[in-house]
Amino acid sequence: MERLNGIGVSPGVAVGRAVILTQRTEVMRFPIPPDRVDREVQALHRAREESKQQLQDIRLRLTHGPASELAALFDAQLLMLDDQMLVGRAEHIVRTERVNAAWAVHRANEELYQLFSAMEDPYLRERENDVADVAGRLRMNLRHGARGPRELLSQLDGPSVLIADELTASVAAQLDWTRVQAFATDAGSRTYHTAILARSLKVPAIVGLHDASVRISAGTPVVLDGTTGELVASPPPEMIDEARRRAARPRRLIGSGDGGPVSTTDGVRVRLEANVELLEDLEYLNEHGAEGVGLYRSEFMLSGRPLETV
Repeated sequence: MERLNGIGVSPGVAVGRAVILTQRTEVMRFPIPPDRVDREVQALHRAREESKQQLQDIRLRLTHGPASELAALFDAQLLMLDDQMLVGRAEHIVRTERVNAAWAVHRANEELYQLFSAMEDPYLRERENDVADVAGRLRMNLRHGARGPRELLSQLDGPSVLIADELTASVAAQLDWTRVQAFATDAGSRTYHTAILARSLKVPAIVGLHDASVRISAGTPVVLDGTTGELVASPPPEMIDEARRRAARPRRLIGSGDGGPVSTTDGVRVRLEANVELLEDLEYLNEHGAEGVGLYRSEFMLSGRPLETV
């Protein structure tokens, strides 16, 4: 048995066999002759159009699901595909350095990474993950239709827990969560868009495990607790049984349960305020005794007004 501790970003317990996903892949660089430059640029633009269609499909799927508020996140990724600092810069690198398009996309992404890393705001720094998501999609499409994680993971035949070095929002949005019970990643934080997506979909998740994707072998039984941030590999049978019982229990939010004021067991009055990430979270306020909104994500607005004024 091995215990790993990270950051629990979406509560809940899951049991399954580990599926390992490695998304950070080395990109090969090679020179191209002058007569191939135009073909390489054309391939880059085809990859952009394919990426646009895929992101539009993802956005449409989210719009009609439980995470509809997050569909807007992919509007930003669609805009990135038209930004001269990504595809435009990659085309410039292909033409001036006469290198393959996949390497040019990698280089353009690295330059943007340096730009985001210099930002003081931690939330803005982490948006580099969204740029990397778009760049990875471009490179995938440059591989002439190579199967992505969604297609590969569709072959799973039993309850599984996905363990990845990183999991981008666009990949997470496409997964079949009836097959994948939960996920854990080496990288990430509570403000990653993937973590926000997990909470909205009520999928147990842990991030910040550093090296779980190399320490745990595919097929290993694991227990994941998205509340405590603990991932247990090769747990004993009694731990698996207990985790399955916990996973089967309906989740209950902190609160009185009857919509009334909240108090401790010894009668001390407590003012409970909600942490609101999506508009759908508002329906739980009265149900669980919340008397206001203590924290909300400023990018989610209702009728042009902040949530605290609703």
